[in-house]
Amino acid sequence: MIVALADTLAAWPNLAIVLTFTGVLLVLLVVVQSLGRLLPEEGREARAAAALDTFKVLGPLTGVFLSFSLVQAIGQFRTADVNVTREAANVYQLDRALNGASSMTDTRPARLALRAYVRHLVSHEWPALHEGHESRETTQALLRVQQAVDAMLETLPSEVRFSNDIDKNLDEMQDDRATRLGIAHGGLPAVMWSVLAALFTLLFACAAFLQGSATRHPLPILYIAGLGLLSALLFIMDRPFQGELSVSPSALIKIQSQLDARLR
Repeated sequence: MIVALADTLAAWPNLAIVLTFTGVLLVLLVVVQSLGRLLPEEGREARAAAALDTFKVLGPLTGVFLSFSLVQAIGQFRTADVNVTREAANVYQLDRALNGASSMTDTRPARLALRAYVRHLVSHEWPALHEGHESRETTQALLRVQQAVDAMLETLPSEVRFSNDIDKNLDEMQDDRATRLGIAHGGLPAVMWSVLAALFTLLFACAAFLQGSATRHPLPILYIAGLGLLSALLFIMDRPFQGELSVSPSALIKIQSQLDARLR
């Protein structure tokens, strides 16, 4: 349910995501402060002063943790972009290796299957990734490439089969897709999101004790609004294939046209 909700949210415009994260956190701040009024009035000011001091520590700590997570997410976003370029290069290298073996056996079925797979990547896989899941059609297309390559390799002499790079290129291409699918739902470990949720829980627990004159202190509102902005940006960057800011299949589109030209 949480994954489905996150996939739905990731499809929203970036501005809507930012406003949603910030708005929800500010509403929660108001709610917990309202619930804090149910606490005994005796010692309220002392509790509020202590809670504000704690808030001044937890707020920056949460900000540092968010900044660290954001750096990781940006790094993984760039890695995902590079991975797509490498995947396109491995597709091209596989086609070159198949073309090199064409003098010894018929490689056309394998090369046609490879081109069909690339078309599925562009037309089926990327729309599916935007929705937060992989494409079964593309998985089947990759399986057909594997079967066609295996059938072709069986017709080659053993010394030629083990000396070419066809198996190596195919394995690398499959690994690239597996890596891409592995971060489609987010590259950060779930434990980091759990720690972030725990930090926000502590912040809101402190906010519940901010009663009396501390209620009008602008620091909690400014902290929560800023942390909401950082959280929204982290969510956007952690899903490199969804939303407005996503990895483009342009490298695969370019390779697709080059492969079609090579087979004519």
